[in-house]
Amino acid sequence: MKRLLKYILIGFVSGAVVGNVIVILSVGWGNFPCSAAFIERIGSKAGALILQTLLSGLIGVAGIGGMLLYETDLPLAAAPVIHFTMIEAVFIPTALFLEWIPPVLRDIAIMTALMLVPFIIIWLIMFLRYKRIVKELNEMNRQ
Repeated sequence: MKRLLKYILIGFVSGAVVGNVIVILSVGWGNFPCSAAFIERIGSKAGALILQTLLSGLIGVAGIGGMLLYETDLPLAAAPVIHFTMIEAVFIPTALFLEWIPPVLRDIAIMTALMLVPFIIIWLIMFLRYKRIVKELNEMNRQ
């Protein structure tokens, strides 16, 4: 339980920081770090920034907290599928709500692909690395 809380805290802080940094980079340095449409809908800059920070933290919790799935007895392919699904289930509604992406299927598909490709690459690297380690261990056991 203590480990889960640690992952949740690290995920929340990481998500809040990364989310706001990405928005700062996308709106331009020196501009307020929220979309103008979101600020208008919320009614205040402070409220928009607080809500964006909290929801960005939630995305981080899904990403970092979901890493605990890899320490379970799930099959090798199941953990990343569940982890990616968790992240997407939090990210897409949050990104739409914060108006990071427009509510257009094409844009949602592009965002999903931009997240899926690195996820697959990381999974393949992990798979190949663990496969090599298992092979080396098996060879050592035969000697």
